[in-house]
Amino acid sequence: MPGHSTPTQHSDTFCTTKPTGEPMAIQQRAERTRQEILSAAARVFDRWGYERASLARIAGDARVTTGALVFHFATKADLAVAVRARARAVTGITVESACLSAEGWAARRSTSW
Repeated sequence: MPGHSTPTQHSDTFCTTKPTGEPMAIQQRAERTRQEILSAAARVFDRWGYERASLARIAGDARVTTGALVFHFATKADLAVAVRARARAVTGITVESACLSAEGWAARRSTSW
């Protein structure tokens, strides 16, 4: 039907073909939505605290439906665990980068004296 997308499969990623024939990766869009939900949850947990944060409030902040949020995270506890894991990963990368920068600075300093 003209103007409607046609489901197709490209390698391991399910895609939708736009009316122009251009593939649109559903998996990429789902990951982008998941990351938006995690960012919104971090903001809502920070502002309201875990107890007062609701899935509806987080979904509203992320601009997704509650159903979309629950598709990615079944419970508020699951969401909190994922927010914490992402924060730890970001912190670890930042600390590692800072250490490498400091090591490089120290090496440059010792050779320039």
